[in-house]
Amino acid sequence: MPKEQKLVSKSIVGTCVVPGDVLHDDNKDEKGGVLVGEGTARVGRRIVATLSGTVELSSGQVMSVENKKSKMPIPFIGAVVLVRVVKVVGSFISVDIFTVAEKQCKTPFRGTIKAEDIKAVASIENAKIVETWRCMKPNDIVRAEIIGMGDRKSYQLSTLRDELGVVYAMSNYGHQLIATSAEEMQCVGTGQTEPRKVALGGNDFWWI
Repeated sequence: MPKEQKLVSKSIVGTCVVPGDVLHDDNKDEKGGVLVGEGTARVGRRIVATLSGTVELSSGQVMSVENKKSKMPIPFIGAVVLVRVVKVVGSFISVDIFTVAEKQCKTPFRGTIKAEDIKAVASIENAKIVETWRCMKPNDIVRAEIIGMGDRKSYQLSTLRDELGVVYAMSNYGHQLIATSAEEMQCVGTGQTEPRKVALGGNDFWWI
């Protein structure tokens, strides 16, 4: 599970923050109405920083993080990301992270999805024998959540929630796959099905 994020002080404007810092909590704001701007993202009912920099709040209640040196989002624990599967080896899936909290990265970050973090199962024993090759394949586009830091400056990801998983994939015959269930996609060209851990609740095709 993602660790508890740091809640920044109430006098947030002008404060220096890093990715993952909580800038605003709707549950503690009676007036509400704060919007996300550059360098921020909404995670549940909170607004968090996706850049290192200084917090600003416009007259229109748009909260942003200003960093004159860099506009590139930095991955943080709890962020929802889009990744491209690079390779599937044993119980590990290697990926390149290309968006963080709906903001595109200038260069990809490395990540790993372990078999036990792919899909919810009845027991820990079953999680250890999840067949990764039946869940994702190279070049699949996957929506995932960052749950920790891995080895060698990579990020540990999870697709356990229903809305996380494969959002775009091509079949073995070179045609697009369309989701037919939480664990299966169908080739639009041949009608044949292939196994996947499918993300439920909408797809993200803007990069095509």
